[in-house]
Amino acid sequence: MRKFPTDLDLYEEYRDFDQPPSAVDDAAQAMMESATPEKEEELPTWGEIMRDPETWPILAVIVLTLILNFTW
Repeated sequence: MRKFPTDLDLYEEYRDFDQPPSAVDDAAQAMMESATPEKEEELPTWGEIMRDPETWPILAVIVLTLILNFTW
């Protein structure tokens, strides 16, 4: 008759390793590797933002919303 390993048997085999792998250590290592930037992206300056044609409609909507909100 063959004995199937129980959870306790598997746990005891797992404990016999020198250093059990830790999911927390693996996740921390992966996070540190992904957090190190390869290249810093330069942020646009305010002059570039103001020259962007999409900026003016957005600012107009914000200003109009504020005016209508406070005059209501």
